[in-house]
Formats: sequence, structure tokens, C-alpha cells
Amino acid sequence: MALAKHHEEILMRRRENRARIVDEFVHPQETIGRPDSSDPFNFSPKELADLRAFVQRISRECKERLAREMTLVFKFNKERTRFWSVGYLTKGEAAEITSVMPAELLDLDPLYGGMHIFNDHLFISDNLLFPALDRYGSDITSADLIQKLSSEYEFPPRVTIDTASATVERDSRVMPASCRTADRIDPA
Repeated sequence: MALAKHHEEILMRRRENRARIVDEFVHPQETIGRPDSSDPFNFSPKELADLRAFVQRISRECKERLAREMTLVFKFNKERTRFWSVGYLTKGEAAEITSVMPAELLDLDPLYGGMHIFNDHLFISDNLLFPALDRYGSDITSADLIQKLSSEYEFPPRVTIDTASATVERDSRVMPASCRTADRIDPA
């Protein structure tokens, strides 16, 4: 990272000094006639610094959310007929263990309604888990919990998209029984 930042600072100084060749990897004829060919968006140095700060802030917030938010993880066999509990983990730990993209787990509630299967792992978010435990009791077995949640589960979840011109609402369809994995699960 430090080397890339150092290279970026060198290119920034060359642009500020109006060098004819800003980047050695860009052919000189391509740079003639354009004031700032190495920056296709023509950002000023202040705008680049603001953009870098924004990206760093978003990265930091995502890392904090991955460390703070929890999920219940189950592992399925290839046929998805049996499962076993992996554990109640932070979303960061779950992403490392299951080789799932961390951003997918951060979007578990808004995009997937709190429950989804990635890479033969079932993830259930806190926002779905705790109300279910309150409804069905804390002594419910894992198989019963998954079966009850999948019977209530709507896919795709209801999503409202606000645009400048109109509000578009997607239909929420209930997942057919033949697609539910919990209906075919052996708790052994």
C-alpha cells in the first residue's frame, strides 16, 4: 500500500508541475494535448484527498460492522439433506471460515431478509434470530428453528427502491415448498 501511495504522490507532483510525461507507462503521444491524462476523471488534488478519505472511512466502518454484528452459521452437506452448527460468530469470523465475501454478510438483512445460503452455509442474522427465539422459545432445536424460519421466509424480500421520478416496489413472492431446504433436513 505504501508503494502505491508513493507512486501516486510522484504522479501528483508531475501533474502539478505540468510535466510532459506524467506516467512512464502512458505513451507520450497520448499525453499531448490533454492537460491531465493520467487522471481520466480530472480530479483536483483536494478532490483526490477527499475521495481517499471517504474510501478509508467506508472501509473502517465495514470492518467495525464485521467485528460487531453476529450471525448464526450452519454447514450443509453437498446434497443439503444434513446440517451441523458451525457456531454463533461475528460476520467477519464467519466470512473467513466459510470463504464468503464479507459484503454479502453485511447485506444479509436488507438484501436477503436475514437468512440466506452461501457456499453450502446457512446464515441467519440477529434481526431474524432473536425475534424467532422469542416467538418459539429458546429451547427450540436447530432443525425446528430452520424449518419454521424457512416456512415464514419470503424470497425475494420486499424491497422499495426510491428514485427521483417514481417509487418502484418489487413483488414479494413466497418461496415454493419444493425450494425450501429446511423441509428436507435430517437433524442428525
